Amino acid sequence: MPAGIPLGGITGGARRVRLAERAAAGSARVLALWALVLGATLVGFVTLYDPSFIDIDGAFFVSAGKNLASGRGFTTSILWHEEQYRLGRMPAPQTVFPPGYPLLIALVSRLGADPPYAAFLVSLVSFAAIPLVVYGILRTAGHTHLRSFAVGGVWLGSAFAWFTVFRCMSDMPFILLTLLSLRCVMESERHPKRRDLWLAAAGTVAGLAFTVRYQGLFYVVSLGCFFLLRLIRQRDWPSARALILVAAPASVCVLPILVRNRALTGKLTGTMIPGERSLLELLRTLEWAWGGLFGFTKSGLLRGGVPEVGFVLVALAGLAGGVCWIRRLGIDRSALRAALAKTHVSLALEYMAVSAILIVEGARHYASGQIDPRYLLAVVPFGLLCLPDGVRLIRFTPSLAWHARASRLWLGAVVVVIVAGQVNVFDRNWNRLLTHANPYRVIRDALERPLAGEPLIRFLQARVTEQSPLLGNEAQLLGAVLDRPVLGLASASYSRKVWTEDQVRQLVGTYGVAYVVFFPDLFDPGDPEHRNRPFVHELKRGSVPPWLVLVLVAPDVRLYRVEGVARTRS
Repeated sequence: MPAGIPLGGITGGARRVRLAERAAAGSARVLALWALVLGATLVGFVTLYDPSFIDIDGAFFVSAGKNLASGRGFTTSILWHEEQYRLGRMPAPQTVFPPGYPLLIALVSRLGADPPYAAFLVSLVSFAAIPLVVYGILRTAGHTHLRSFAVGGVWLGSAFAWFTVFRCMSDMPFILLTLLSLRCVMESERHPKRRDLWLAAAGTVAGLAFTVRYQGLFYVVSLGCFFLLRLIRQRDWPSARALILVAAPASVCVLPILVRNRALTGKLTGTMIPGERSLLELLRTLEWAWGGLFGFTKSGLLRGGVPEVGFVLVALAGLAGGVCWIRRLGIDRSALRAALAKTHVSLALEYMAVSAILIVEGARHYASGQIDPRYLLAVVPFGLLCLPDGVRLIRFTPSLAWHARASRLWLGAVVVVIVAGQVNVFDRNWNRLLTHANPYRVIRDALERPLAGEPLIRFLQARVTEQSPLLGNEAQLLGAVLDRPVLGLASASYSRKVWTEDQVRQLVGTYGVAYVVFFPDLFDPGDPEHRNRPFVHELKRGSVPPWLVLVLVAPDVRLYRVEGVARTRS
């Protein structure tokens, strides 16, 4: 052996090499596993996708994306909300939704994809990227490959998230951006020399999340509060600098959109009108959101549904076990302090708390307010980020071997019940999309009725233009099916206007509407949302104003031609 080289140094170096090789092999195996899982996921989604899956909001996004791609600015050719009628022009400025997601649709469609399919692809790629970001955050926080992969993989099992992808909603890119912002915050702590750059990136990505969905304001507020609390605790210039670096770029993204909305509509965001909801109504919407996301509903329980009954049994078993072993259960306070000291845990908890408060406040004080499953879905990945550290908080010291076996059996039952709930969510949503419970399919099939020697859809496509748009119920999906400009009448939760014959006639004259189409099966007179639409109620009863001439009548569709209405458009 050469002089001066200790044997321990050689042994230690060889051990480090073996550990590095083992870590590299573990990373390669996990990457291969991710490639397999995500590849199968992408193939499955692409195979199952159908254009009829698009949602009402998705139709708005696609319309705005098409107008952006054609150089017409952030506008929509589907007018339904009262704010969109304010300027009296077609297309109208889009303020109901922010421009981020339509811009992504426009960019992908410029590559050759049909706009609805481009929306689906943006949502799908974002959905597949989310578990990778979750995995990366957990690995950065020190968790093992297997544990990080397992937690990230849980996201792929969220059935409700699948259907936001199929429906071309903005949820997936929004969630992805919020997670990327959190990852940037973590990187700022890992790389002190590039701290300022990463903090600015965190604020920028947070602001971009707002441009995709107004709910991004919740995350922007949470991120600002996170650094503000740090400044209050430490009271130093680096903390103040961090707050400025995060807040400034986020404000650059948020403020122009709010100013534009205010200038165009007199409102900062959205279309909700003030109103008060009772606590009972709030709890009902919470129950609906819980059932939509996790698959456990009160109606299912009353019918004796397997997931709901299983959920109750598992909950009762857990409660009984907790009571019996309460002295052997506890919270590991040192683990709790260690978890709260981690940036990803504390920021995630703060975001979930802010979201809960603002969601409830919004549901209480607006007529159209509700706790939507989509609002809860946005914080699910952040809950997953807290899961590995949260499990360590529970300390259980069984006195007998069967106690430990019983606890493992209960945990297994919890997993089975959660999976059963997701099967329930899938079954409920899949059946709606594939049957005539899907309004898109009702409209599409009704428009195949023959008229003047051609299908009704081609008859309308040849005659409906921006100078003579179409008016109809279910206007958003009608616009998606026809790919033509369509007007609709906002429902009671989104408008205080009562759509009488005079109001509708004025709308028809302003926009030069040439045809009115009515789908009887898609209008329920008993629905409270229709209480401000007496004009449509009259159509349902067969009472037609003299300025409408019946062109086609069928069980599922009626078409009227507008005559005798002075138009402001030529």
